[in-house]
This record gives sequence, C-alpha cells and structure tokens, in this order.
Amino acid sequence: MTHDIENKLENGQYEQFVKLFRLNEKKIYGHILSHVPNRDIAEDIMQETIVVMLRKFSSYKKDSNFSAWGITIGRYLIMEYYRKQSRSVVHFSSEAMENISESVAEVFNVYDDRTEALHLCLKRLPEGAASILKLRYQDSSTVKDIAEKFGKSIHSIYKQLSKIHFLLQRCVERNLSAWRGGQ
Repeated sequence: MTHDIENKLENGQYEQFVKLFRLNEKKIYGHILSHVPNRDIAEDIMQETIVVMLRKFSSYKKDSNFSAWGITIGRYLIMEYYRKQSRSVVHFSSEAMENISESVAEVFNVYDDRTEALHLCLKRLPEGAASILKLRYQDSSTVKDIAEKFGKSIHSIYKQLSKIHFLLQRCVERNLSAWRGGQ
C-alpha cells in the first residue's frame, strides 16, 4: 500500500512527508494518546492517521503547520472511534475534546521550548562531551564501549555523563528562565 501511495505522490513528496512526519510524530501520537483509553487503541488510530495523511499529502499546504494538520486528522479519527464505541461508558463532548486538545497543546509548547533550549545547550558543549553524548545516545554505544574507545574506566565515563547531564539541565533551565523574562 505504501508503494502505491508513494507512486501517486509527485517527485520528492514522499520523502518530504517522511521528513515532516518524523519531526512531528511524537506530537501527533501524544495528542492521540491523550484522548483514548490505552496505547493499543492510540497506535491503531495513529496508523490510520498516517494512512490518511499520506493519502492527503498532495493537498497539504507547504507552509502550514504539519503537526496541527496531523492532529486535526487524528482528532477526526478519534471522534470516529468513539462513535463506533457508542456503548462505551465514557463519552467526550466536543467541548471536552477541545479542552483536552488545548491542554495537550500547552504541554507540547513547553516540550518544544525545552527541546529548543536543549539543542542550544548541546551546541555549546565542548567537543569531547558532545562526542560522548553522540556515542551514547545517537549511536547507542554502551558505556563500556565508550570507555574502551577513550581509554578510560567505565566509572569515569559514568561520572562524565552525570556531569554533562547536570550541566545540560542547568543550561536548559537558564535558557527557559531567560526566555520567560527571568520569572
């Protein structure tokens, strides 16, 4: 099915979709998960959302908010799920769904600010610290492998990671505080 959709999209659109989707997947899934009773249902709705997004991607406006577009599609699929589950004990009114959506949006805005602050802090790290983080989290290297690569003890790598985490946390908090006017 993905191959059929890929063929229907214009040159480069499939790759563009994948890139945008990967950047916004957590927001869309988080929104869906906040509206349904469990992860299995959320994952099913997420899969349906991806299919609809792929089918409609040729009509997506390039400069619009991709995550908002995906969340809107997900919201319709969530409402469809609850319509099918009409015997369910829990029913959400449109107003309740909107209130939940607004709350989730606030959470993700905070998450976005923290992520942006973290990216800025990561850029300021000394090269050695950045290398250790890259090996550990991007390349999924074990602490033992990192210790061997740098010729250090496992204990010293754990201490360095702890120090890097502490410095990043302080940096993120400083950035967020500065952005909020020092509140």
